[in-house]
Amino acid sequence: MKRFRYRFQRILEVKEGVENLRRAELAEVISVINKEKAQLEFVNRVKQKHMSSDRGKKALRFNVELLRTGANYSLMLQRNIEEQKEQIQKIESVVEDKRKSLLEAEKERRVYGKLKDREQKLYLKEQKKEERKQLDQVGERIHHQKFRIPKDEMEGTVLYDGIN
Repeated sequence: MKRFRYRFQRILEVKEGVENLRRAELAEVISVINKEKAQLEFVNRVKQKHMSSDRGKKALRFNVELLRTGANYSLMLQRNIEEQKEQIQKIESVVEDKRKSLLEAEKERRVYGKLKDREQKLYLKEQKKEERKQLDQVGERIHHQKFRIPKDEMEGTVLYDGIN
C-alpha cells in the first residue's frame, strides 16, 4: 500500500513559516509598544513628582529664575508626554496592521490544513476499501480451495469445518 502523500505539503509548510514569521513580527511590535507605554508612565510619574514638589514650603519663597526653570521643565515634560502618546498611537496602528496580516496568514494556512485533512480522510477511506477488497479475495480463494481439495485430504487441514 502507498503511503499518504499530500500534494500541497510544501505550500502548507511555507504558509506555516509565513504565519510564524508574522507572529514573531507582531510579538516584536507589541514589545516595542509595551516599552513605549512604560516610558510614558515614567515621564508621567516624573511630572507628578515635579508638580507635587513645587507645592511644598519652598513654594512660599519666590525666586523668578527658579520659577522659570520649573515652568520650562514642566513644559518639556508635557511635550515629552505628548510625543510619547503620538508614538504609541503610531505603533498601535502598526500593531493592528500586523494583527491583520497574522490573521490573513492563519486563514491561508488553515485552508491548506483543511484540504490536507480532507485528502487524508479520503486516502484512509480508499485504504480501507482496498483492504476489504483484498480480504474478500483471500476469503474467496479459501472458499474455492475447499471445494478443490477432496474431503479426506481436507480433514487434516485448518480449513476443514466438518460440514462437507
